[in-house]
Amino acid sequence: MKMLLYLFYLITIFLISIFLGCSKGTTIPQLNPSVSASCSYGDTLEITIRLEKSWYEIPDTVHLALEIKNISGDTINVEFFDEPGYNFAVYDTFQIKVWEWRYWQYPNYWIAALSPDSCLFFPVAWDMKNDSGEVVTPDVYEAVGWIGFYPMSDSRSPFLSFLLK
Repeated sequence: MKMLLYLFYLITIFLISIFLGCSKGTTIPQLNPSVSASCSYGDTLEITIRLEKSWYEIPDTVHLALEIKNISGDTINVEFFDEPGYNFAVYDTFQIKVWEWRYWQYPNYWIAALSPDSCLFFPVAWDMKNDSGEVVTPDVYEAVGWIGFYPMSDSRSPFLSFLLK
């Protein structure tokens, strides 16, 4: 049942991202467009990691997302296979990974036709607990996301810093 709900969630996010597109100034609900870091892969795709704000109070939930945007002038077919999928991680100030979104999430096989300036969104929430289940301490942390699909594989977003108080 959980898998079915998760699949429904992914399909809904996918459809919203395709129909709204980035060119209309849409953002991921609750995420602040000014708290983001982007990098381009050639002149085709841009990967952005976004947060809702730059600081949080423990034990808030940190909402973050990856955004994949077509920056070319042509429609691009993005093909997701069983792997590598997408993933997120949070690192402390010593660059030690404190949390990883459990396992690579595989959206199964599907193809998205991204028209120019349109996007795909991959959101996730972090409960401020490390991989051992303990609440992390106040500090500066960095989030990063990875995405893998054809024509790219295992592409990483830039690191995005945020503060936990």
